[in-house]
Amino acid sequence: KLTSPADFRGMHLTFTRSKSNSGCVAPIVQLAKDHNLWLDDDYTWGLSQSHENSIRGIVKGEYKAAAVASDALARMAKTDPSINAEAYRV
Repeated sequence: KLTSPADFRGMHLTFTRSKSNSGCVAPIVQLAKDHNLWLDDDYTWGLSQSHENSIRGIVKGEYKAAAVASDALARMAKTDPSINAEAYRV
């Protein structure tokens, strides 16, 4: 179970699109600045192409961790019964 950003060390993280602020740029900067976790040095990464794809990938077990906007998670949880927003840490 992942409980803090320190748990990301050595993991594969999923981001949305390389130009997405909430799904890629801001999380990468925050991990480096606030948690001393550096892209490629401390974790590997990939892209899902959207917040929705990242959320679905987490639900299906395809991704262990993904950066998504909390409002995207809340919106999907309202329309998709397989998504329980309370089950995920944001």
